[in-house]
Amino acid sequence: MNIPKITFIKINKREIIIIIALLILAFASYFIINNKGPGAKAQIEVAQNLYGTYDLSKDQDIIIKDSKGQIIMTAKISNGTIRVITSTCRDKICIKEGAIDLSGQTIVCLPNKVVITVINDNNQIDGVLK
Repeated sequence: MNIPKITFIKINKREIIIIIALLILAFASYFIINNKGPGAKAQIEVAQNLYGTYDLSKDQDIIIKDSKGQIIMTAKISNGTIRVITSTCRDKICIKEGAIDLSGQTIVCLPNKVVITVINDNNQIDGVLK
């Protein structure tokens, strides 16, 4: 059985500096790209239809109903965050998601077909899908 001999690679100072610079650049770009500021509004969709847009600065409870008028979920806005407090779905994953407050964050309840998204106050387009 031939076991390969382990050899050490010599790295000079320039290579170490380049590696450190690339790591710093990678971490910095990650934080720049993922820097999501606090959102100003919560947009709620039920079955891909806009149910309502709510201001996160006003504390309130939102009762969400389906197309038949049945209550399927209750969301609560408090301290600039929104969270689901009751839901008729079986697994309650939407409740376990907790409070969200950053632009782009979502809470999704697939059984009830509800999507809650935190959006910015301005109407800028984040992306286009064709």
